[in-house]
Amino acid sequence: MKNKIAVLTLYGCFNYGNRLQNYAVEQMVKEWGFEPRSVAYDDGRIRGCASGLLKAGARKLFSAFSNPYQARSRRYLNFAAFNQELLNVVRMGSFAKQMRQFAGIIVGSDQVWNPIELKDSGFYFADFPVGCVRCSLAASFGVDQIPNELKGRYVDGLKHFDLLSVREDAGKSIVKELCGREADVLLDPVFYLDKGQWRAIERKPREPLGEAYFVCYFLGRPSRADWELIEQYEKKTGYQRVDLYEKGSAHYVSGPREFLYFADHAQMVFTDSFHAVSFSIIFERAFWAFHRKDHQEDMFSRLKTLLKKFGLEGRVASNSDKKWEQAVSYEGVRDVMTAEKKKTELFLRRYFEMIQQKNMQNCENGL
Repeated sequence: MKNKIAVLTLYGCFNYGNRLQNYAVEQMVKEWGFEPRSVAYDDGRIRGCASGLLKAGARKLFSAFSNPYQARSRRYLNFAAFNQELLNVVRMGSFAKQMRQFAGIIVGSDQVWNPIELKDSGFYFADFPVGCVRCSLAASFGVDQIPNELKGRYVDGLKHFDLLSVREDAGKSIVKELCGREADVLLDPVFYLDKGQWRAIERKPREPLGEAYFVCYFLGRPSRADWELIEQYEKKTGYQRVDLYEKGSAHYVSGPREFLYFADHAQMVFTDSFHAVSFSIIFERAFWAFHRKDHQEDMFSRLKTLLKKFGLEGRVASNSDKKWEQAVSYEGVRDVMTAEKKKTELFLRRYFEMIQQKNMQNCENGL
């Protein structure tokens, strides 16, 4: 009986949330008694990771790089170690040869269907000539609308799935518009694990860290007004500032396990990152969420759905004076999280029951 599940998600050595949601999906698959295999699709991320490791090796041998390159190499090494130690990764070539050994394919989570990420292949639409059961798990489009010139590709791609779930309300609307199907809206997989499970893999960074600190983690470019809000907080509290995305920062080298530690113990998190907000909620830490635009597309639909679901819409940063002084209320958040986890469990039950039925049919047919 087939017991392996292929996990197709964005892969690399650069993004904390991406690696942690990948880990969460693998843990979910294991909980249901199956063996996850995360497929590393070579769309440039693996080459980038390998390049980082080569640079790290060169640094150790020749000490030839300036500090920014050393920091980048150390960061790559920490991400690569996370992938090697905590994930079950197979390369695309190996997966292609073993494809018929898999009972199912899970696509997601993260922005696997973002038009920016869409490549010429049908990888993230699970467009493979196999008869296994396919679902999308809290897959994200990352945008509110699909460009007209790409809609045909999405219509063709979405038809490959036996079950569909998305991460945002906007994604549900997109699926309905493109193919007339109803997609479940599920929380990101990181919420499936509780804080105890995340603390089991978090790691305190080696770099100096004060008793009280706040985190800045921006994937876009904060405005001057945004920085003024952060500087007010820094001046008022005197807390150490930990910057996780500036190459000149001492903590830029941190990997996903250190990121969990930062999120768990920070006094405040300032971020435009979906997953930085997610882990702030999981660990019940104070945070402010900022708007971010990438490639002229508004990326805020992801955070909008998340904050609305937990009744935390008021945690969107604005230019209001001293807004950082407002406390976060997590009253009722645990109940919402429990209810949302049950929705995910029901979705997964449907999916794995379909796989079991498929396995039984294959056995009866001698396959």
